[in-house]
Amino acid sequence: MLNKMQYLFLALSLFSAFFSASAKAEVKRNTDSQINSISRISQLSEFPKPATTIKEWLSQSPASPSPSLVTGVRINETKEGIEIILNTPDAKKLQPTSRSEGNRLIVDIPNAQLRYSDANAFRQEKPIAGIAEVSVINSDTNNVRLIVTGETALPNVELFDSDESLIFGVTQKLQQAEAEPIELIVTGEQDSYKVDTTTTGTRTDTPLRDVPQAIQVIPRQVLEDQQVERLNDALRNSPSVVPDNSVRSAFEGFTIRGFSNRNIIRNGLRDDTSITTNILTENIEQIEVLRGPASVIFGSGGAGGTVNVVTKKPLSTPFYSIEGTIGNFNTYGGSIDLTGPLNNDKTLLYRLNAGVLSTDTFVDFFDRETYFVAPSWTWMIGKDTQFTVETEYSDQRQPNDRGLPALGTILSNPNGKIPINRFIGEPSIDQNNRRTFRLGYNFEHRLSQDWQLRNAFNFSYLSVQQNSVFPDTLLEDNRTLTRGLVIAKFAQQTYNLDTNIVGNFKTGSIDHKLLIGIDLSRDRSFQEGRTFFQELAPIDLFNPVYGRENVGAPLEEIWLFRT
Repeated sequence: MLNKMQYLFLALSLFSAFFSASAKAEVKRNTDSQINSISRISQLSEFPKPATTIKEWLSQSPASPSPSLVTGVRINETKEGIEIILNTPDAKKLQPTSRSEGNRLIVDIPNAQLRYSDANAFRQEKPIAGIAEVSVINSDTNNVRLIVTGETALPNVELFDSDESLIFGVTQKLQQAEAEPIELIVTGEQDSYKVDTTTTGTRTDTPLRDVPQAIQVIPRQVLEDQQVERLNDALRNSPSVVPDNSVRSAFEGFTIRGFSNRNIIRNGLRDDTSITTNILTENIEQIEVLRGPASVIFGSGGAGGTVNVVTKKPLSTPFYSIEGTIGNFNTYGGSIDLTGPLNNDKTLLYRLNAGVLSTDTFVDFFDRETYFVAPSWTWMIGKDTQFTVETEYSDQRQPNDRGLPALGTILSNPNGKIPINRFIGEPSIDQNNRRTFRLGYNFEHRLSQDWQLRNAFNFSYLSVQQNSVFPDTLLEDNRTLTRGLVIAKFAQQTYNLDTNIVGNFKTGSIDHKLLIGIDLSRDRSFQEGRTFFQELAPIDLFNPVYGRENVGAPLEEIWLFRT
């Protein structure tokens, strides 16, 4: 028999089975109902496609409107260029888009149709300078296309608002400006101290970097910036060059690499008068210093080096300069530099340099006066030939510079220190006046593209009137200095002729520059008056007394002659 627990378990099992069967039947009924309600599933290709271009996007709308009609096309000329007018009643609705292809500007107007004529197209060639063609066509069923083609550049087109039309403006000035080439101007400051070529060292116009010698060029700009008055002052810019004379000396002299040098040339030609008179800078274009022996190029000269003074030449471009100088010790001076063409063809050129300087110094009774003028001319005979004539005259007046004894200056003196302004000469008679005249020419003719003939000549004349007071002996009192006096008047003449041929040629891949020439020179010195010694009273260095009465009778006569 079944007990109570067994009856209860059996009842629960029957109830669970009944409930599960009822749920399954309900689910089956619901599923059958849903299947019967689904009739058809849509395919992906049947869904509408999204817009992928601006044209399609603009043409899409919930209800596609009919395309706007462009019923007319005309071109009007304006002050700035032209206007392209498309007549349409729906100008506000249309949204043009543009792009460029080379020199063509293309404007697409979506949702529009051109109804202009039977051909439904508009074309006009060269409506304005810079525009090759304007055309309006139907690119497809609902798209109008405007094409503006430039002749040399892309046109500049702008869209203007209008209620009854689309207006495209083409600007003529912008079209022409874009068609013109762009000019780019670059300005900069040139290195005014840089010189690339020199004739010193090879006697040819060779870049400095190609000359295997120690050459330095002192350009004109350095002389102007430093206000240099004479050659010795300018040479302080060159290493290994030391002036031998004081700034008050009437002579030019210097030491190069330890050798006392007297080899000063002018424009490549020897001129021995340059070492016995001051060389003023008013007519100097640049100074070229060649360190080392150069006898193979310029004949006899110093072992230390050579100094070449290059003078100013006439220019085809007008240039005018006037300068004035005021300084200490009553220094007053002025100079002019004028150059330019003498005719319209610029075949005759001139240049005029002139200057004057008057100055005292810190030394008593030591005054200096200098007068200088240098005219020159150039005749351009042809494109391959030119002839230049140069002249120069200078007049320098000053006493002799003798310095002071060592005792009382760099060495101690029982009487004290000698004033640095003491003049040991005689103001009434002491002078060292020098007048110089130079005349020369330079002829150049190009025989061909690679060969050139050059011929140059220079004549110099130096006249000297010198009353030279010179120190003799410092007596035992260490204050009385005996003196001597030489009266002299002499002259020096130099003649120099130089002819050479310069050519360029090749041997295989190697370039050569050949110089062949001959150089003739003559130096002649002679007396222009009597040269003799004359008595002169001694001077007290600490209490000097000057006067004409210190000059005594003439003594021994001296004869000087050199050729």
